Amino acid sequence: MDTKEIVNKRQYFRVTHEIPLCASMTLFSAKGKLVTTRSTYVCVRNISAGGLCFWSDLSLPVIDTAIYSFKVKIMETNLVLYGTIVRSNPIKDNITEFGVKFTEEHNNTSEISKIINLWSIALTKKKMSELKFTCSLCSKKSIEECFASRKS
Repeated sequence: MDTKEIVNKRQYFRVTHEIPLCASMTLFSAKGKLVTTRSTYVCVRNISAGGLCFWSDLSLPVIDTAIYSFKVKIMETNLVLYGTIVRSNPIKDNITEFGVKFTEEHNNTSEISKIINLWSIALTKKKMSELKFTCSLCSKKSIEECFASRKS
């Protein structure tokens, strides 16, 4: 019987949480030019110092010339993280999972690592209900409800 060895290619450890973080996402630049667009909310499923994974009901391209900004609160710190979408996978009807790789020139990786480490420790020691005041946890019962509430 053949077995495949799964190799983790990640440079940074990833923190996954049962309740998603609610982040405000905006297109920051396209083809090197700054742009002004409206923001939308996305559900961050996991995060590391090198990138994040989010779910959205939007159709977004996987191209390295579009840089998005993500505003999220973690451990009482308001972060603005910049990255490009490197993958997309359909999850459910009208919901897609996107993988984002942070851009080195726009982010302070050591500061992000510090906050992610604190977040990881807090997740193991505290209840999610205690953390809701220190971070932007989604308050909806389901991701579908979250996306539907934005349209009304």
